[in-house]
Amino acid sequence: MTSLKRLVTCPQRGLLAVALCLVVASLPAFSGPAPDQQADAIKLGRAAVKAFAEVSGATGISVAVAINGTVVWSEGFGYSDLENHVPVTPNTRFRLGSVSKVLTAASVARLFQEGQLDLDAPIQKYVPGFPEKENPITTRQLAGHLAGIRHYQAKDYGQGHNIDFEHFGTILDSLKIFKDDPLVAPPGTRYSYSTFGFTLLSQVVESAAKQNFLSYLETNVFKPLDMQNTLPDFPDRIIPGRTRFYERAADGQIINAPYVDPSYKWAGGGLLSTAKDLVRFGTAHLQPGFFKPETLKLLFTSQRTSDGKETGVGIAWRIGADEQGRRIFHHAGSINGGRTVLMIYPDSGLVIAFLSNLGVTPAAIERTAQTLAEPFLDAPEPRRGSVARVNPAGKFEYTIEAAEFSTKGSIEIIRVGADYTGSMTTPKVFLDFAQKTGQPAIERLPFVSVIAHAQEAVAIVASPVGIFPLRMRFEGNSIFGQSKATLGPASLEVSFKGTRR
Repeated sequence: MTSLKRLVTCPQRGLLAVALCLVVASLPAFSGPAPDQQADAIKLGRAAVKAFAEVSGATGISVAVAINGTVVWSEGFGYSDLENHVPVTPNTRFRLGSVSKVLTAASVARLFQEGQLDLDAPIQKYVPGFPEKENPITTRQLAGHLAGIRHYQAKDYGQGHNIDFEHFGTILDSLKIFKDDPLVAPPGTRYSYSTFGFTLLSQVVESAAKQNFLSYLETNVFKPLDMQNTLPDFPDRIIPGRTRFYERAADGQIINAPYVDPSYKWAGGGLLSTAKDLVRFGTAHLQPGFFKPETLKLLFTSQRTSDGKETGVGIAWRIGADEQGRRIFHHAGSINGGRTVLMIYPDSGLVIAFLSNLGVTPAAIERTAQTLAEPFLDAPEPRRGSVARVNPAGKFEYTIEAAEFSTKGSIEIIRVGADYTGSMTTPKVFLDFAQKTGQPAIERLPFVSVIAHAQEAVAIVASPVGIFPLRMRFEGNSIFGQSKATLGPASLEVSFKGTRR
C-alpha cells in the first residue's frame, strides 16, 4: 500500500506543500474495509478486470483505489504498446480526455479561494478580446457548461480541415475556432456540454493567474499534490511511460488511434496521467486542506439554470449517487485512444480511477468504476455458515421485457468449492451495441463471481461494454434479476424474471 503520508513529509517549504499535508492529516477516521475484506475486494477486482479485458478485447488498463488517503490498489493490465509487448504498469501515462476538466477546475478553485478570480464577472474582464454575445458569459457558467459555447461540430473535422492536426501556439490563438460562432443558448438558460468552453476557461485562468495556464497547473496543482506523472500530452515530445493509443476499426480490428494535437483543448481534454496520480488528486477533495471548506462547497454544489433547475454539475464535477444511493462526485473522459473515469465517494473516503488506452472501451466506464468500488464499500458478509444463505446454483431460463427490446436467454450458476461462478446469455441490446462499435459479440457473458446472500445473490458480470453487478432474488424455482448499465450516452435498466430448468 502507498500512503500519501509517506509520499509527503511535513513540514515542507511552501504553503501548497503544507496544504497537502493538512489534507492527509485532516482526513476523518472513515471505517475503511478490514484487511480481509480489502484483500478480497482487490482479488475480485483483479479477476473482473481480466475477464472484462478478455471479453472486450481491451488493449491496456490501469486501475487505482485510495481509501482514507492511502493507495490500497494500483495495478496495470494488458499492454501499453501492442507491437512491442510493453506491459501496462502503475506508472503508465494515459490520455485523460475530459477528466482533464476536473484538473482544470482545481486551478479555477485555487484562484477563487486566493481572491484572484471573480467567478461572476463577465469573462471580458479576463479575455477582453473575446466577442461580446447577446448576454454576458461568466467564468462560473463556463465551468458548469451553462455558457452556451458550442461543442465540436462537423466543420471542425471536414472539408480538408481537422483541428486535431493543427497546432495552436497559444490559447488565444485556439479561440478562433469558435469565438465568432453563435451561442447554442443564452448563457445560464441551458446545460450544454462544451470542451471549447473549457478552452475559453483556461484563458481566463491564464489571465487571472498572470501565468501560462499549463505552468499554473504544474506549479499550483500537480506539484503540491505529488502528481509526478501528470502533464500535457505534447505530441512532439518524448514522454517516458506514455502509452500508445488504439481504436477499434469497423471490422473489429485494433488499430493505432488517429493523431491528435490537443493544443486547442489542454484544459478540456489534453492531459496525461496515471491512475495513481488521479486518486491522489481525488483524495485532496475529501476534506479541507488543499482546498478551503467554501471552495469544496463551490466545486460540489450543483449549478442551476436561470429557471432554477439543477444541472447535476458544479465546477466541472458531476454530482450524483451510485445504485446503492451513496453520494459520488465523478467525471469520465473519451478521446482518440483513451477512456478514463475518476470517481470520489466523499462519505467513505474512497477514490477510484480506471484508465484504458482503447478509445471505445469500456462504454459503461462509470458503472464499471462503481462495480469495482462496491466490494471495498459494502459491509462484509458474515462468515460462511453463520447465516442461512440462498443456494443460487442451477440453470434458469429468463425473459427481459423492455420498451425498446425483448430478449430471452439462460443463466447457469455452478458451485466451485465454497464459491460460485457461471454465465448468462448476452442480452440482445449488448450484442447490438457491440456490433455498432466493432467489439466482440460473444454469446455468453461470464460471471466473475457470484456472492450469495440470505435471499439473493449478486453476480459480477464482465461484458464487452464494461463490468456490472447483476442482482438476483430467488423464490422457489423462480429468479428475478435487475441491473443498471450505461451504453454510451444512454442509461439502461434491465429487469428480468425466469424459472429453474
